[in-house]
Amino acid sequence: MKIFEKVSQKITDTSKDMTQKAKAVADIAKLKYQITAEEEKREKFFAQLGKDFFNDNSSNIPDKYLFICNEISESTREIEKLRQKLYTLKGVKICENCGAELDEGYKFCGHCGTKLPEYQTISIKDAPDFVDEDACDDERLGEIKF
Repeated sequence: MKIFEKVSQKITDTSKDMTQKAKAVADIAKLKYQITAEEEKREKFFAQLGKDFFNDNSSNIPDKYLFICNEISESTREIEKLRQKLYTLKGVKICENCGAELDEGYKFCGHCGTKLPEYQTISIKDAPDFVDEDACDDERLGEIKF
C-alpha cells in the first residue's frame, strides 16, 4: 500500500508543480503584453512630443535638430507630391475644407458643401512636381504642419 501512497503523492506533487508552472507562464505572457502595451503608449507620446516640438519651434529650430527637421520637411513635401500624383492618376480631387476625396468632375463637396476649385486635368506622365523645391528653403519650415 505504501507504494500506492508514494505514487499518489508524487502525482499530486507533480500536478501542483505543473499548475504553478502553467500559472507562471501565463503571468509571464501577461506581463510581456503589458510591457509591450506600455512601450507602444510611450512611443506614441514620444511621437506626439516630436510633432509638437517641430510645429512649435519650426521658426527657431536649434542647430542640434536642424538636420532632422529638414529631413521631416523634405519627407512631408515628397509625400504631398506623391499624393498629388496619386489623385491625378485616380482622377479625384480633395476638398480643401474637409479632406473628402471626390470625383474631379464635382463642383461642390458632397460632404461639406464647399465650392471646389477648378483644376486642369493632366495625364500622370505630364504631372509636374507639385512643389517648387527652390521655393522651399529653411524659412518655410514653419509652414509645414502635421
